[in-house]
Amino acid sequence: MFGEKLKELRKQNSLTQEGLAQIICVSRSAVNKWEQGIGLPSDINLKSICEYFNVSEEWLLDRKDLKEYIKSDKEFKTKSMIISLVGIILPILFILFTFVGIFKFKCNIEAEACIMIYISPKSIYHFLEAGVIIPIICYVITITISFINVLQVIKEEKAKKLIITNLVLIFISVLLFIASFIIACVLAKENSFGL
Repeated sequence: MFGEKLKELRKQNSLTQEGLAQIICVSRSAVNKWEQGIGLPSDINLKSICEYFNVSEEWLLDRKDLKEYIKSDKEFKTKSMIISLVGIILPILFILFTFVGIFKFKCNIEAEACIMIYISPKSIYHFLEAGVIIPIICYVITITISFINVLQVIKEEKAKKLIITNLVLIFISVLLFIASFIIACVLAKENSFGL
């Protein structure tokens, strides 16, 4: 495997991980990961390694390495796309639901005179007014980050930090929506409105 071959070459040339990292202009942790079988170097780094040790890419990378790399890359892209789509769809639904009228007037008088009092339904936005801007800004940021993430995946660039940021924002968006919905329910109840 690539990691074992790299370690063997490094030791044969009396190099530390730090030394090899400096030669090919990467971090020591990158060399350490490669030797442990966690990921493969980029094309540029692979070329630098092969040139330094005077070996071919075919010898350094075997089929098993390439198959594992392709498999992990495919899994990463699939997971990234799912997270991105959730990050786009959920906030859009939250924005729509914030403005849709869901609270209707409840008539507390039990007299027959109060058979039909119609007041147009009120939305979460109606009850939260200016305060609704905070979750909406978060929803827009989540949609934007998710869209950027989709572009990164299409360009075939691994964007792990973007995915983590995206997951955090999706979680915050869900919490903000739940909080705004609960607050709107309490305010609606106080004003004799209900679902």
